[in-house]
Amino acid sequence: MKQLAKTLLLGCVACVGAVTTSSQAWAQGEIRGVRTSTNPQFDRLVFDLGPNPVDASAIRGDRYVVELQASPPSLDLGTQGKLSKLGVKIEKASSGTRVDVDRRGREVRVFKLAGASNSGDRIVLDIAKAGTNSLPIPPDAGRVPERTQSASAMGSSMGGGSAPVLGGGSSSSGGKVVLGGGSSSSGGKVVLRRQLGSRSER
Repeated sequence: MKQLAKTLLLGCVACVGAVTTSSQAWAQGEIRGVRTSTNPQFDRLVFDLGPNPVDASAIRGDRYVVELQASPPSLDLGTQGKLSKLGVKIEKASSGTRVDVDRRGREVRVFKLAGASNSGDRIVLDIAKAGTNSLPIPPDAGRVPERTQSASAMGSSMGGGSAPVLGGGSSSSGGKVVLGGGSSSSGGKVVLRRQLGSRSER
């Protein structure tokens, strides 16, 4: 009986440790909201981030996937409907949040903008409309590292580890960019200095 009690106790401690580690990981990043807008050339999604740095990377193929190491956002029904029409899904993934865009032959771009001193940074995702073949990155925006992947490889990598949640001055290294927070670069991650100040959305 003593041995059984000891085993159960150790099991509980391990569970608590796992939950604590998971909570700490989620606390590293936060998507506070998603906004949508449109203009004659493209439709835009803006991901408003919390104050903590958020790792971001992108994969280009038949689908365009943006991976954010942050907890998934809560979306209202109106936003869900707009995302669905655009062919965009926001999914919970093992790394945090996955934004999956069905390109349908459309050009897609993603970049980052520094927030003001009292707000988090922003990830901006633009989806071109018919007749728009190029979406250059704005000169004052930070780039999100992007790699190209074949359709078969992308389908395989997205086969597991994710569950749909709601339907529908920097440089880069090591395939990741760190947004917000302080300012330094090390270990293949780049930190966007908040001294860039506020940038107006385009």
